[in-house]
Amino acid sequence: MGTLALGLLTFITVTAFGQHPGQENRKEVRNYIKDEVLPVVVEQRVKFEASLTQEERNQIDELRQRMESLNEARPSREERQQLRKQGRDTGDRPELTEEQKQQRREHMKERRKIMMATFEIADNHEDDLELLFDEIEDERQQWRSDLRAMAGDEEKQRGRFGHRGGRMHGGPGFQGLLQPAGFILMDPANVQERFGQLEKETSLYPNPASNLVNLEFNVPKREIVAVTLYDDKGTPIQVISNAVREKGKHKLSFDIGNLESGTYYYEIQGTTISERQRVIKQ
Repeated sequence: MGTLALGLLTFITVTAFGQHPGQENRKEVRNYIKDEVLPVVVEQRVKFEASLTQEERNQIDELRQRMESLNEARPSREERQQLRKQGRDTGDRPELTEEQKQQRREHMKERRKIMMATFEIADNHEDDLELLFDEIEDERQQWRSDLRAMAGDEEKQRGRFGHRGGRMHGGPGFQGLLQPAGFILMDPANVQERFGQLEKETSLYPNPASNLVNLEFNVPKREIVAVTLYDDKGTPIQVISNAVREKGKHKLSFDIGNLESGTYYYEIQGTTISERQRVIKQ
């Protein structure tokens, strides 16, 4: 889900600045978002996970995969840069082929379907989302102020060197940081991994397994962490562990020898960690 995580960073940055920041501020903004913004947003998203039904979680997983497929089908960064360069050199916008136009229409239609399905989930959890957003209103105002200051510093630099840029302020767009659709589609575990919040990916081995299974995972801070096993219908069948875990790496072993052959899922759930993956019983 790397492109979704990267998309979240881009969305936060653009809504804060009004456009993509220049090279001078890009690293500073990225580090600020990684250190100050994402941990708070991820924690709220983990809280929201608890209010979802298993059916909704499965639906969100499917929507994420569909969105990821759309993102992967986009032209590469190098291809987009080349098209822009051609446009600057010729003064004309590159003309799309009929096949490219049709593909673009299909992608836009699929994206609309994904967003409509996501908004339906948001409508079912309007009160939950409003409460989660209200809890961090002070932080959101602080983020907006800090990123505005970064944009202001860059505008001074641009003015000093005679450059005229576009709108560079933290206007109302930053209030869209926690837009319901983007918030719902965000995968807390993968966003954390993408920006270095977790030291190591969770690993489960052997998988498939017939008896003993080993689970290794990392906890970002001291907290209560529950590890639960579910069947393929999302029904919990075993609480493997529910205990306070210190910050760092942990290992659990559990026996699935008494289960029938098939597909199961384990879920790790805490305040700052949330992950669910498949386990195959041979």
